[in-house]
Amino acid sequence: MRLWLWLAAGIGAWALFHQVFASTAVVADARATSEAGGSSIQTGAHVEAGAANEESAVEARCLTRAYAASGAHPLGFEVHNWSEVNQQFMRVSQLSTMADRVRQEMAQHGANLIHMKTLRKAVDGEAYVAVEGETKQHARVSIILSSLRASAATAQTVLVIRADEPGTDLDDVQKRVSAWWTVEQAAVESFHASPQISACISGYRDGRILNGQQGAMVSRVLESVSARRVEGIHTGSLTSVSAYSPLGSVWMTSDGHKMNLQVAVHYDSYHHYTHVVIGTPIITVTY
Repeated sequence: MRLWLWLAAGIGAWALFHQVFASTAVVADARATSEAGGSSIQTGAHVEAGAANEESAVEARCLTRAYAASGAHPLGFEVHNWSEVNQQFMRVSQLSTMADRVRQEMAQHGANLIHMKTLRKAVDGEAYVAVEGETKQHARVSIILSSLRASAATAQTVLVIRADEPGTDLDDVQKRVSAWWTVEQAAVESFHASPQISACISGYRDGRILNGQQGAMVSRVLESVSARRVEGIHTGSLTSVSAYSPLGSVWMTSDGHKMNLQVAVHYDSYHHYTHVVIGTPIITVTY
């Protein structure tokens, strides 16, 4: 369960970062949402540096194929990493240095940040640094380093990297997801840490999709990537299904079962459309 506690903490810290900068018109809301728990993200084999591009291409292709099958109009995507850097407590100054290293590594892979803002915080047993910027391609990027000391003998430092970018053409979205996956993976591995990357696409279908239609749409999505259903929930306005596709190379476990695909369908009465989000291996945005 430690992974999920830290994942939630990383997303919560990102939201706090935006709240602090709300007075300068930087406003956002984010929340990690997942039915799965208790396991880190895994790959079928150890990923060497030369295979990173191949892994990112495989995941992006599987994700966009699934989204195309939903019939929804994409609006944008997110690529999100959560990684344990070490099991030490690090001061704000050390985290700031690490954040600079992350930014420089990302720049070497073509992700140059502009209009950056930085938040630093230190309280008893906690140090925190968050950097936010954007790219010329209009991607919003957050780099968050958080260090917690639970006891004299227990500490942990984690790195969260989040990039979200608008996109309405799935072919372009596929290329951009693959590129960001590679960028984040390289940045994490520069610390000799293990990347824990998820990507998701968000969009909509006009009007309201009725219960039976939601189920049929989810079935088409799963069939498009040869996925089998692992678990799911259904309420009056929300359908959320976790599944496993053999076409992906990254997975996690839920109750002992592999999963690497989540499909969420939710009716938005305010905009009068059905919100469709698909992620691999999990969804990391609000739906």
